[in-house]
Amino acid sequence: MKLKISVFALALALTSCGEDKDMDSYKREKLAEDMAKIQTAAGDYGGYIWAADSDKPIASVKMTLTASTKQSGSTGEQVPVLNGSLAIQGTEGNLLTFKNASFDAENGSFVVTFPAELLSEQVELNLTGGIHSGVFEGRLEAGGFSESAGRIRVVKGVEAPVKPTNVIDAKDSPIYVGKMKLVEIQDVYLKIDGRTSPVQQIINRLRPVKYVTATLDFCESITIFFPVAKRDMRNGQLYAEVKIPQSDEGGYTLTCRESTTQVCDLYGHRKGHMAKIDFKEVGSVKCENRN
Repeated sequence: MKLKISVFALALALTSCGEDKDMDSYKREKLAEDMAKIQTAAGDYGGYIWAADSDKPIASVKMTLTASTKQSGSTGEQVPVLNGSLAIQGTEGNLLTFKNASFDAENGSFVVTFPAELLSEQVELNLTGGIHSGVFEGRLEAGGFSESAGRIRVVKGVEAPVKPTNVIDAKDSPIYVGKMKLVEIQDVYLKIDGRTSPVQQIINRLRPVKYVTATLDFCESITIFFPVAKRDMRNGQLYAEVKIPQSDEGGYTLTCRESTTQVCDLYGHRKGHMAKIDFKEVGSVKCENRN
């Protein structure tokens, strides 16, 4: 009787082992099949990005996709994904990289969400679209502003033009002039500059909240440079702050609101409110005693 039980147990164990082996083989074969499908999307693509408010490309880009795998959070099994990057052509070291993009080889749909490090923040980007016959067409959305998302079209195997096209819009770098009393009343210029990093410039075109630099230029006396200024195009507000430990004030804060003119308040970090300045837009800085 014991011999019969042992033989039965051995047969059962062998059967179970065979089933496990068949299942493992099936999983490996299925993963290989799925990887072969997703591999069709891998490669280098070249093309352009358009802003929502422009019918001309704002930059040429190179998109690179590579097939990889990740562990599924629900099953623990390996599943195929696409990793990749967006490189802004004509610049060095300006890449947006992403991992674990979802790609459906049956209908070509592509979705990935990834962070980008900018001047003073981390913004979430969403790249969605489809790949059909070697062409990716989709949208690049920044910070949840879907209404101002950019359009992207890149073609596999095509070299992207090296030179960026129209990243900076004229309204991204205005110059204003006003008057402020230091020792005496004198001209002061407010210069807003959208020429930040290429990645920042792209993101600025894809949403109404823009990070720029700002400068208060008092011509003969002092210049206050704000390396990070937040400009909200929805309500015309600008906020900038800079710490200057070696200065008498220790730093400055500038707040502006735009209507028919640009009205700004300048605060010193020690004395508080220093001036209210009413600026009007001009074409350039004109300091009489400056070469």
